Amino acid sequence: MIISLHTECEKEINAHFSAEANVLWLYLGKKAVSRRRLESNFSERFKRIDIARLHNRVAKDIRTEHVLWIDDMNRRWGSDIHWWFSSISSRNVYVSDLFQNCCYLEILERLRASGTVPDLIIVESPGLAATICAWAYKLTIPARYINRYRLRLMSFRMYGRCFARWCLQTAAIFLRFFSFALLRNKFRHNLPVEPYVIIDTFLHDYCIDERGSFTDRYFPHLHEYFSTQGIRVVTHPVLYGFAYGYRQIFKKLSKSPAAFIVREQYLRFQDYLEAVVYPIVYMLRYSFKAVLFRQFEMSALLREEKISTCLESMEPILIYRTFLRLGQARVPAPRAIVNWYENQVIDKALIAGARQAFPETPVMGIQMFVPFKNLLNLYPTQSEYDRGLSPHIVLASSEHLCKTSQVYTRDIPYRAVASLRYQHVFQEQQEKYGQTGNYTILVIAPFTTVETIEILESLRYSIGSLPSDITVLIKGHPDYDSEELLKAYGEEDWPAQFELVCDSVQELFSKASLVISSSTSGLVEAVALGIPVIFMGNQTSLSFNPLEGVETELLAECFTKQEMRKAIENFIAENNSAHANYQRLAESLRACFFTPITDESMKPFMEFELTSYVS
Repeated sequence: MIISLHTECEKEINAHFSAEANVLWLYLGKKAVSRRRLESNFSERFKRIDIARLHNRVAKDIRTEHVLWIDDMNRRWGSDIHWWFSSISSRNVYVSDLFQNCCYLEILERLRASGTVPDLIIVESPGLAATICAWAYKLTIPARYINRYRLRLMSFRMYGRCFARWCLQTAAIFLRFFSFALLRNKFRHNLPVEPYVIIDTFLHDYCIDERGSFTDRYFPHLHEYFSTQGIRVVTHPVLYGFAYGYRQIFKKLSKSPAAFIVREQYLRFQDYLEAVVYPIVYMLRYSFKAVLFRQFEMSALLREEKISTCLESMEPILIYRTFLRLGQARVPAPRAIVNWYENQVIDKALIAGARQAFPETPVMGIQMFVPFKNLLNLYPTQSEYDRGLSPHIVLASSEHLCKTSQVYTRDIPYRAVASLRYQHVFQEQQEKYGQTGNYTILVIAPFTTVETIEILESLRYSIGSLPSDITVLIKGHPDYDSEELLKAYGEEDWPAQFELVCDSVQELFSKASLVISSSTSGLVEAVALGIPVIFMGNQTSLSFNPLEGVETELLAECFTKQEMRKAIENFIAENNSAHANYQRLAESLRACFFTPITDESMKPFMEFELTSYVS
């Protein structure tokens, strides 16, 4: 078994196999572009092992064990509050590759158990390569690197990238501080004396205009609701997507009639120093030796994780210190703190600081989204609850989501509340759907461009044999623009049938005959409106299906372009005949995932007494 750490060495790989040999090879990495380039450059005698469905099954089988394994580490090192601000404890698979790599190792073990041992494995991680070698040695499987020198080179690069990012993040922190200092006189301390709540939310540039008018993308209707109840809102903004353009956003905030907690008003020099120095402390403090997950020795992967993600603690420390400073400033305690709760390290930091600063104030975690089961951080665990890093209560979009979100601990109370972001699903679906006009396929871009490109390439293959009057609309993701998507896909390769659109998702649903996507709640919104959907799983990385476990005729789960083509053909064939049945199915799915806005469903937002849900 040959292991390669480099994805651009076809000649070197070919030299290790005879010209007549058929080579079974495996790609264990998330870089879809590199995988596709290798597939196109290798000769026909190289047969890639398709692990898409196996990967999805493995993730489902081991994720509970993986979370419990992390919980054990949390109990071992969790006496230090800063441990909880690390990517290892967070289980956020968009930041940490630990769960992803555990899945790769289990896939290898299952392939071996079934009698399939790959001749060639291409990996992106030195830690994963070392772990695979140790696993193979233990099982007496001959294994070697073909470019071993890259181990040390990649390690040096990892340290170099870490240092460069540390310099950039440190510069960004102080640039933000000096940008605020230039406008300090235009800011006022916005914490009122009258009853108020703090709403923690992400702030994007498009959420606030030049006049300071603020629209909360994450909590529509909630600010107005509190106002009608005589409660003022103070927003704690987590700035997202501003790079180094802090002066402009501070100008907007200074003009806004809304009240904001700007951390630069409260933090001191030692707070910044702690945030800047801690990544170094983190790398030196924790030693991972002889740590096992299942039968795999994980020390190499844990060390790699520690180095590559040590900077994730900087922002959480500043948020944590901000709330401690608010408590020290003796500001009036809010009636409640409303946290957009994804259980990321920044959420744990806010909750830890808020609970110390305002011990009598309830922290409400709000999950106004449909969670993905492979996005492990979304589900709080027992160790987090025991350490006081979870909200006092979590408000979710339906009773079904409340029950399924308590998979790792039942000590945190959950309650269904109005689905503020999804009220459009309760509007009557237009009769135009499935009845007249061209068949329209709507692609909703998921969170990353890599996933979007995989979907578009499969769709390009699929529509080649379909009727020419099919319309394909591509709705971009808010976190990256159309230009970025075009560049990643390749403008010269962009199919003429694909049309990038800027309309709102709600407007596009009224035109859609079929929706295709992956890691987005748009799939759930679509089925709740009676529109059939195709979930496209990733080839060599984790898949995020918001409808996992839901059995419905409105959903087709695909992992290959051939499966996608067949699913599209089936939905087109039953387009008119199944319309009434789709609408009937939509009613039950809507009730499963969403709650309409009523006086009753808004009441949990106003339950400010800790004794109402804390024993």
